[in-house]
Amino acid sequence: MLLRNEVLAERVGLLPCCSLRPSYIWLVLATALALISCSKKESTQSPKSTPPRSPEVAQPVTPSMTAAQPQSQAQPIASTDIDEPTLLTSKTVSGTGLKQVVSYYYQFTANPGTITLTGTGKNEPSASAFALIAGLLDGRANRICYVNLGNVTTDKTESTNCTIDKTQPITLRIDLDEPTINFSVTLDGPVQFETATAASLPQLATGPGSTDIDHPTQLAGPRITGTGTGSQISYFYALNAGKGEIILTADGKNRSAAVADALHIRLLNLRNEQLCDVSIGNETLDMRRVQSCNVELRQAAILRVDLDPNTITWRAKVAGAVDFQPYTRPKQITIALNEKVLFDFGQAVLKPEAQQTLHEAAQRVGKATTRVLIAGYTDNIGGDAFNLKLSLDRATAVRDYFVQKEAIDSSRLDVKGLGKAQPIDNNATDEGRARNRRVEVVFSL
Repeated sequence: MLLRNEVLAERVGLLPCCSLRPSYIWLVLATALALISCSKKESTQSPKSTPPRSPEVAQPVTPSMTAAQPQSQAQPIASTDIDEPTLLTSKTVSGTGLKQVVSYYYQFTANPGTITLTGTGKNEPSASAFALIAGLLDGRANRICYVNLGNVTTDKTESTNCTIDKTQPITLRIDLDEPTINFSVTLDGPVQFETATAASLPQLATGPGSTDIDHPTQLAGPRITGTGTGSQISYFYALNAGKGEIILTADGKNRSAAVADALHIRLLNLRNEQLCDVSIGNETLDMRRVQSCNVELRQAAILRVDLDPNTITWRAKVAGAVDFQPYTRPKQITIALNEKVLFDFGQAVLKPEAQQTLHEAAQRVGKATTRVLIAGYTDNIGGDAFNLKLSLDRATAVRDYFVQKEAIDSSRLDVKGLGKAQPIDNNATDEGRARNRRVEVVFSL
């Protein structure tokens, strides 16, 4: 027995057997066996690294669940597209940060009443951070209510009450910051969950379009999407607008900058008059803005999309009284320049801020294949002599800009002052008179 113990001690590599006295063999052997046992135990219990978890929607407990069954189930990665939100299946959403700024969108139906929105979370130490912003948005992306945990390194909970006045689809938006560690959002109140429908299927989107307003890209559907180019750029798309309400939706974000506008969308008629517009402004988180307008008659229209040099991503959507029948370019181009853009009331001196508008008009004039008429008009307020002179002076100021600033040959330009003649709107209203006070640039391509 002593010989077997000495051999075993020598094989585990502790000491040569000849240096050990028999009385120490048992002590050495017991120590070696204990070390081996601990090593095996640690190797079998070593934790495995796991990737960050995507947000989960906690499932309600049912009577069939046992104590051993999980009460939450991981969902597919939450949508980061507000137009294709993940359908909410429970009142609680939870998850961990992704070490990046991200926004998630969930959809549900809310009935009239009060919904309590509760957010819990924390972030890693940071000079400037927010652990969680959660809000409820209506169908026009108006924020009904929200909670903002701010910069917190220990778990914090905030709640707010959200008043719902009618049954309607609601979007739950969850914003996480780069330092976010974990978060949880709970809804309590008259909430019912959505089911998938054909309307929830993704729609194909048009990409960046023509940069020439006189040769716009024909829209085949309501959605447009793209990324910033690092420079100021405008895209133009053709569609038909009216009769009725038209809804413009803008989504996007820009890099951090002192002054920026991630996306500006304008719906124009063929006279270059603005029917409605929507602008996101300076936003470093994905932001949605919605605006609507009423168009009295069905007409060909141009959707103009303006991007800032700091724009990162953008999307535009046009809905309501629109269709996408083929666009026929008019034989004669008329650019109506609004008085408010060009001049102070009753004056004929160009405003400094009119330069961009006139520069764009000059670029179009440069492509003209015929002589160009620059005609000034007024409303019916004031004497005929005053109105004729004011309209001529304004048309002359536009002509002089084209010649002096844009190097357009003056021999190609005709100037007229027509006063209150040829109104395009009703002089009995303020809005109508404002449209009538204009300078028109007319030519053919």
